[in-house]
Amino acid sequence: MSYRAKLIAIALATGLLAACWGDDGDEGEQPATVEECRSTTTLTNRMLHKSQRLESGPGVCYMVPEQITVGTDVRLEIEPGVKVVFADDAGLTVHEGRLIARGTKDQPIIFTANRKEPGAWSGIRFMNSPHAENVVEHAVIEYGGATPGFKGVKPANLMLDDYYGKVNVVLRDVTMRHSGGYGLYAEEEIHSKFANNTLTKNKKGAAHLHPVFVDQIDTGSDFTGNGRDVVELAGATFDQQTLRWPGLKVPYEVTGSISLTGNSFVDIGPGAVFKFHENTGVSVFRSRFSARGKKDAPVVFTGIKEVPGYWRGIRYIDSNSVDNVLEHVAVRYGGASPTYKGVEPANLMLDDYYGKVRLKMNNVELSRSGAYGFYAEEKMDVDFGNNKLVDNERAAALLHPVVVGYLDDQTTYGITSGEQAGPGRVEILGAKLDGVESTWPAIDARYVVRGDVVLRDDSHVTISPGATVAFAEGAGLSVYRSRLTARGTEEAPITFTGASKKPGFWKGIHLVDTSSVENVFEHVVIEYGGSPRTFKGAEPANLMFDDYFGLVSATMNDVTSRHSGAAGLHIEWGAKIRSNSCGSIKVEDETPVTKAGKSLGRACRG
Repeated sequence: MSYRAKLIAIALATGLLAACWGDDGDEGEQPATVEECRSTTTLTNRMLHKSQRLESGPGVCYMVPEQITVGTDVRLEIEPGVKVVFADDAGLTVHEGRLIARGTKDQPIIFTANRKEPGAWSGIRFMNSPHAENVVEHAVIEYGGATPGFKGVKPANLMLDDYYGKVNVVLRDVTMRHSGGYGLYAEEEIHSKFANNTLTKNKKGAAHLHPVFVDQIDTGSDFTGNGRDVVELAGATFDQQTLRWPGLKVPYEVTGSISLTGNSFVDIGPGAVFKFHENTGVSVFRSRFSARGKKDAPVVFTGIKEVPGYWRGIRYIDSNSVDNVLEHVAVRYGGASPTYKGVEPANLMLDDYYGKVRLKMNNVELSRSGAYGFYAEEKMDVDFGNNKLVDNERAAALLHPVVVGYLDDQTTYGITSGEQAGPGRVEILGAKLDGVESTWPAIDARYVVRGDVVLRDDSHVTISPGATVAFAEGAGLSVYRSRLTARGTEEAPITFTGASKKPGFWKGIHLVDTSSVENVFEHVVIEYGGSPRTFKGAEPANLMFDDYFGLVSATMNDVTSRHSGAAGLHIEWGAKIRSNSCGSIKVEDETPVTKAGKSLGRACRG
């Protein structure tokens, strides 16, 4: 032993031995087979210039008075039952070397502090140590996590640092407790064979992890009983990763945005709860993201504060995969503004800027968004059923008209509490539809069309009985060489109206160069159209028949036009109306038809 080491040993002997002879921690935490220190050996950094074996014996403890490093080609092996006691701010770094600390159930290895206080010593850090020999098994690491600790990592009992390279270490049956920071800190390039560990009574939380490391966590480990009962996830961008994130008994707290790229795949297990920091979110770009909960164990994505618009939400972009599944999932308090570029804020956003998105979403709750529950663009393949889009600040959803056809009437879209409780609102983007077949179901919300919807190239839109389609100011519906079927019933009529009940608020419905028998208006009300800002070449009216490019016709039975800002109907000379009873077409507007066209009597044939 060097002269310096002897001085340290003498100086520490009284305090260290007192610590070893004193209380070993909370009652019941430390196995009875770990004996009190009766003899001590000092372990210094100089001694680790070569490999060492720490042998066990009755009451034998090893005292560490300083920061020590297991370096290149050095092997530190610790026998079962050994206790290693660290002075204040001391610590152990395994940098390119090897640590073999394999205890047993009856004789665990103890890494502890001279002073039994959280954060008394730095803890154990692995860095650039990719060796398969590294193992910490049947061990206790306690009272570490000093602040400031090792540079570049967060304070913890055990730190796995990939700054200089990969780390490989078996972590099995390890208890990490009483840290001044976290029980465990782990970065991306780590392989741990993590199993049956206990992370408890740590001041800042059980762990702070890179999202890639979460794939290694097992459900047999325990992360409860900490100062903050969370597992923190760092924000990260990763590619070509296939990961499974299990549900734990504590939530994941996501401290930064997570981005999947390069055909990564994340699959989240039942019961997992993710709480996001402000303005963070999940982006799935050319990758796959699946969260399959159960009825009694849903997957939950929410904010750390229950404030609408607190975090961004989940975005899929150019992700055309059958692996994209959300089942028994709740996404709450997203829709932060500003959000991801090119989309509107929502809890769930499907972005087709770079290509098609495919998603199965069943039994999904999208609620308490700062804007929309659901946002989806045109190039989508959505399996949508039995969802809840409720209590969102602006509307249940903002959708391209094509996506409206994926909605179902088993989903709820309304407001469930407060003064505004009742039917909800689904907003529809203005768009040109080419060759589209779509049915808009009747739901417990009214549709609000934000801009002109133009059907072209033999598109066919069917409106289901009972649906209400409202239009924003100056918006309208044009059917050009396409088909519109609005067949309500006496009990469930279809209503086309203005988002505001003002005559002339919206353009109306414009039929041009379409004479299909599938153009049908039955048990329909058209009201508050006739905006002076009408479709080119037509006269303002609630319903316009435009023969500029060719004949135009429709079937009309039990149709009411009212509250137009101009005429009820505009019927050009090449137009024809088919009806079982022309008298069932009620035009209650001050000006029934425009002067520039036919009268209803001349156009309608029974």
